[in-house]
Amino acid sequence: MASTSYAATEEMTNINRASRLLMGPCTDQLRDLLRHYIPPASFPAVINRWRFQLPHLTVPQRNLILPNSGMYIGTYEDMDITLLYILLRNVCGIQAQNKGWGNTPDSADRSVSANIERLRLARNQCGHSTGGMSKIDFNLVWSEIRATVVDLDKVLGINYEKEVDFVRCDTMDPMMEQQYRDQLLDQMKEIVNITKTIDSLKKNEYKKDTFQQWKEEDKLFVPTKASEKIETLIENNNLVIVSGHSGSGKSTIIQHIGLVYLKRGWVVFPVDRVEEIREIYVTGKFREKETIFIFNDPIGKESLDDILFTTWKTNEHMLTLFLERVKMLLSCRTCVLDDARVRGLLKDNLKSNSIVIDGNQCKLSNDEKRKIFKKHVPNEDTTEEELAEILQTETYFPLLCKLFSKKPYSSNYAINFFKEPFEVVKMEIENYRVSHKPKYCALVCLVLFNNKLCYDDLEVHVQLFERCLKICEISIHPNTIIKQLDTLKGIFVKKIGGTYYFYHDFLMEVTTFVLGMDNPRETIRYADVSFLRKRIRLANTENKNEFTIYVEDEHIDVLVERFFKEIFEDRFIEVVLNPCLRNTNVIEHLKEKLQQNSVALQKSMIKRNMKLQLEESEHTVKRHFFPGLTF
Repeated sequence: MASTSYAATEEMTNINRASRLLMGPCTDQLRDLLRHYIPPASFPAVINRWRFQLPHLTVPQRNLILPNSGMYIGTYEDMDITLLYILLRNVCGIQAQNKGWGNTPDSADRSVSANIERLRLARNQCGHSTGGMSKIDFNLVWSEIRATVVDLDKVLGINYEKEVDFVRCDTMDPMMEQQYRDQLLDQMKEIVNITKTIDSLKKNEYKKDTFQQWKEEDKLFVPTKASEKIETLIENNNLVIVSGHSGSGKSTIIQHIGLVYLKRGWVVFPVDRVEEIREIYVTGKFREKETIFIFNDPIGKESLDDILFTTWKTNEHMLTLFLERVKMLLSCRTCVLDDARVRGLLKDNLKSNSIVIDGNQCKLSNDEKRKIFKKHVPNEDTTEEELAEILQTETYFPLLCKLFSKKPYSSNYAINFFKEPFEVVKMEIENYRVSHKPKYCALVCLVLFNNKLCYDDLEVHVQLFERCLKICEISIHPNTIIKQLDTLKGIFVKKIGGTYYFYHDFLMEVTTFVLGMDNPRETIRYADVSFLRKRIRLANTENKNEFTIYVEDEHIDVLVERFFKEIFEDRFIEVVLNPCLRNTNVIEHLKEKLQQNSVALQKSMIKRNMKLQLEESEHTVKRHFFPGLTF
């Protein structure tokens, strides 16, 4: 009796047909696109000129285009879709699409780079669809690929559209199906290996640069009774929480202790996200009883961050188990830990395993303040009376000493600086805005790029960079922004590796305040949506904070417009959690906007459901075949 147990299903035929399209006509079209930008005869010279700017290549890729034995002598037919994407992105001078290379483009963006991205994303989707592809998903993917091919045909003057239609109607030979499917899966495995190598190199480099930054700052470290208590506490416990107000020295102390353990030969992990700890736990890349994590602001900075806190709670069981084998030293602002929603592991350890460094028992004494001030400004010519007035400062004292040492002021100005740091820094930024626009623009870029900026970010996220320039009413090259950030090192910014950050949250908060008060509408339109969730509030909000940007009712229209736009993007959850959505006027305006665009909203929800299904399939593949790796 004939068996149908192993007969081809419609779903598997769909995924194999899509694989055939991508491995066949789409790859050939990308080869012709490479010929369009770089004629084969010019390729050896071009690739040799760009060899040091290329991202990490696999050994076969490097041997193909940069052979040790001499010049490239192959043909474009030797290149697969992965290598073609790398070359088109990095050596052809193709302008990045609006969302930047490596990101999902807007549906309205039909640029060359946006269409190259669509083929890459379709390849990834097919590679991760291990169980086949439904008819609905297949039709959507096919339509997207076909539209992309038609767009690229217009650039090339070649008709690949007919090849797409031929593959759609042609019969599928079982051996041919498997061949195309195997090719696609081989490429996906190659991508995973590349990603693993790149991630490892980046993490090691970042860790090395972070330790170097810590060592530079540690040269001015002054032991205090608070730091000594924390050292004793972490010796005897696996979790210690260091709390205090902004600028009180929390990070400085836990970094110092991290360096102490590094000298002892321990494995020290500076981490920014709880997911990093989970990855280390899952992969087992730690030494039991000789590993310590240094973690600043795990659940929020200015206030409890709903997304970060949810992630922490999700991983709390893992953290509890892991803390039996490693140590963890956390810093957190007091106002965040005081939030009534904080429960579980953090709350349980607040009484016995925490130090409030600016509380009554551990706050800096005048003697400790004097030592810190003299360590940072050894040659400052202040009288005892002036110094006594400076030592009365409670808020931000350790931070202000650092900042004062980097930017010398006269003695009279020093007193004002320590008494009114917000006003002094605000005036400095406002002076940049008027008299040193490139410096001001560099700080604006750092704010709108979410406090993490390197040269490549300015090149890739062209649209966001242009918005920064528009806000500052200036036209300058990305190189100028980087040069200006270099002039601000130690004053406003710090540099770890090739990436710039604000020197301290306080400086970002003041810069953000100046930007938002001067340009509320532009800030709402262009700032990252997570920035809006954390920083923007309506003027009638209770419990106001001096660093928050408060906007009037007249700005509700632009706020609703931004929320509406983001609902159709990947950051939907940031809109849902935005505190401004608690305002009745905002809710009513947004409801009205959604009702006027109900058809577009329905289409968006269908796409989002498909994306969630894809992410779930990716998660399954990673869990079963590639644990611990990132696609």
